[in-house]
Amino acid sequence: MKSRLMYRLTAVLSAALATLASAIAQPGLVSQRTVAPSVVHKEFTLPGPYTLDVLAVETDNPFITLESYKPDGLTKTTVQAAANDRPGHRVIGAVNADFFSFETGWPVGNQVVNGIVALGINSSRSHIAVDTRGKPHIERLAFQGTVRSSAGTSHAISRVNSTRAASTMAFYTSFRGTTTGTDGSGAECAIEFLDTPRACDTLRALVTALGPGNMTIPENGGILSAASGTPAAYLSGNLHVGDTIRLYLGFNHPLRSILQVLGGAGKFLSGGRNVTDSMAALEGITATFTDARHPRTFVGFNADTLIIYLCTVDGRQSSSIGMTFDEMASFMLSLGATDAFNFDGGGSTTMVVRGEITNSPSDPAGERSVANSLQVISNAPLGTLHFLDVSPGQTELFQGGTQQFSATGTDEYYNPIAIPGDAVWEADPAIGTISPSGLFTAAKTNDSGWVKLRWNTVVDSAWVV
Repeated sequence: MKSRLMYRLTAVLSAALATLASAIAQPGLVSQRTVAPSVVHKEFTLPGPYTLDVLAVETDNPFITLESYKPDGLTKTTVQAAANDRPGHRVIGAVNADFFSFETGWPVGNQVVNGIVALGINSSRSHIAVDTRGKPHIERLAFQGTVRSSAGTSHAISRVNSTRAASTMAFYTSFRGTTTGTDGSGAECAIEFLDTPRACDTLRALVTALGPGNMTIPENGGILSAASGTPAAYLSGNLHVGDTIRLYLGFNHPLRSILQVLGGAGKFLSGGRNVTDSMAALEGITATFTDARHPRTFVGFNADTLIIYLCTVDGRQSSSIGMTFDEMASFMLSLGATDAFNFDGGGSTTMVVRGEITNSPSDPAGERSVANSLQVISNAPLGTLHFLDVSPGQTELFQGGTQQFSATGTDEYYNPIAIPGDAVWEADPAIGTISPSGLFTAAKTNDSGWVKLRWNTVVDSAWVV
């Protein structure tokens, strides 16, 4: 694992390495740019025609993590990215994730957000899970949970944040809302986590309150909600205020220490093999879906899981017709991926990079609101100015005309940073003059040259005709 110091010392070098790597062009690669150290945005145009966007993320950078994000109701991916973006926690990129219900606004599959289970249900579909080491997994996941009392007795937890069924026990976290919404039947118990929340690990929790129903959900914990009968009898007879109990909130798979989970539908690569046909049957997906060309959002990783690929392919447009599962598998293999699966696609397909949509959503109204997203996060500290970007990059003026130039700055981690007040605008004397605020006035002569903004050794320029 590389140290943070090493990444700070070599961050600028990564841009040069990315430029060098572009010389070894992949088929159909039309552009690529480094959007953060260890994160490269690539654009492809391939026969089909297919237009694709790819975020290639190196997972061994200690500043870069993947996060699952769930808003309150259906929300556009750009809005989700903006809501989760802040200094020291920058959203480098995001794609829409799971299928969802327009009626409820909830995703179809399971979801874990930073160790907290946002939705736990029975499912036969594939999900992506990311553990505390940053290692990704693609597995078919169905929720499984257990509560164990201080005396050692236990009871199954059937679901998280889904409506409590008869003769079962559910668990509610703050993703449900402010209260459980249950009636007065059964029994409920408020708990506070004593360990850092992680799915697929046994966690200690403190019992803080008991009640009959519709209890307020604490932020750092949740509510065990038991239906009438055996579940309510277990809760009332075995859990008491002040007890330390143990909770397991996980899945039907031997995963451990899981921080993020997002669902989709259809694993199509496993160990470098196209497994569309066998996995579709297990996940309840028909050939009508896998063999049709649609806009798609999909994600995968290479054999050592050191590179994760977030991908979109446009569809339902003359410039890009969308892909089948087999075509997605072939494309991912060309990138070097060995394992991959499908998120929700169609009109939901959206990729956001540094706050801007980079693909072409197929809905006539543009970007669609969705239930959740997979986001690439940079936790790098605020650095110093390393890059300037002058706008416009080129302009034509009549003699004596004016042009207001502007500029933005980024640090060595490619995060936005204020331009220092002692940055200086410059213009070739033969073409005109420029004010301290960037207002250029053309000379009364025909000529061409450069306008520049300079701060120490950091400089960017624009061409003026």
